[in-house]
Amino acid sequence: HNMRNTGSWMDLQTRHPDIKLGLQDIGKIRMGCYWTAQRLAKAGLIPKMYIERCPFCNKNTPETIEHMLIECFRWNSIRHETTIFNIPRLYRTVTIDQSTNNQALNQGRNIMVGKLLGGESKETRSLLAQSRDRYSPYMKELETGRFMNGIRVVQTLILDRIKIDLRLNIKKDFKNIENQQILGHQTESHALLPETQTSCSAGSVSV
Repeated sequence: HNMRNTGSWMDLQTRHPDIKLGLQDIGKIRMGCYWTAQRLAKAGLIPKMYIERCPFCNKNTPETIEHMLIECFRWNSIRHETTIFNIPRLYRTVTIDQSTNNQALNQGRNIMVGKLLGGESKETRSLLAQSRDRYSPYMKELETGRFMNGIRVVQTLILDRIKIDLRLNIKKDFKNIENQQILGHQTESHALLPETQTSCSAGSVSV
């Protein structure tokens, strides 16, 4: 890919329309408006259990951006076709979360995720300026775009199914509540009926 004249990240979408949607997902991640399963669960759009559990690999690990890009084994085959060579072996073999005490490991992981998303520090830019391949960050981002493009259909189908199941369960719960309320009213009516009959009988005797 010749990225020599690419002036901005947005230009990547016009140069690579085949992965446009994947690149748009990268843009959403950068702007903080990408909906991971954890975020959907916190918003109540899918069950709360997915705040701490990934719906794609079913591990008791929240689906964060880091988990999606590096760890989730549901996407291993797509990762091996796209971003695998940009992910150091250390991060491929060790599951890391926010509670990990190894700050160096967490920091390294965060820097690497930033690079996968096309970002780089000032230090990295200066090193790139001296290297032969000045456009390697774009190359990494293109591979990440292909990765995001590759997972989005299955990801959407699974999340849609979870959302439908949630709506059906909510409807079922409401129906059960309605049935219980109806049953409760009927029980109250039957309980009051003998008292009414007794009162009527007593009234007729007195007359």
